[in-house]
Amino acid sequence: MPNKVIKHSLYSRSEKQYLRWLEKELRGTGTGLNYIPGLYIHEVPSSIGNRKRTVPGIKSQGRLVQLMSDLEYKIFKFLDLAKNVLDIREQFPIEREMTLSIAEKLKIKHPETTDYNTKEKIALWITTDFLVDYNDEEGNKKQVAIYARL
Repeated sequence: MPNKVIKHSLYSRSEKQYLRWLEKELRGTGTGLNYIPGLYIHEVPSSIGNRKRTVPGIKSQGRLVQLMSDLEYKIFKFLDLAKNVLDIREQFPIEREMTLSIAEKLKIKHPETTDYNTKEKIALWITTDFLVDYNDEEGNKKQVAIYARL
């Protein structure tokens, strides 16, 4: 049997792939045990000094949480034990129109890549490390996005 020829890196992206992730795989949807992360650890290259891992969470009801670094792991453990935290969704996808608009307003270049199918430039799909549902001091349900970088 002939070996399968891969014409692109395992970490390459395409518009078709993004659409499949969002529309067919429903990434970034659900809560708790039923949450589907925007990215999985095997889909992101490792950086030197960062250790990717999956860990079960209390708030995720035992679902394996996708963590891309030691810092994300530490933040996750803190949030997972916080009494006012209701749900933690990691690698949560942000609407691309929103990230493009933010980059334009800030006059910065939006991250992009070359689509491995069409060879055209496409805007990368951006995720935030955590989207956290919590109760504030008055018991009101709130949300906060957390980006874990040094």
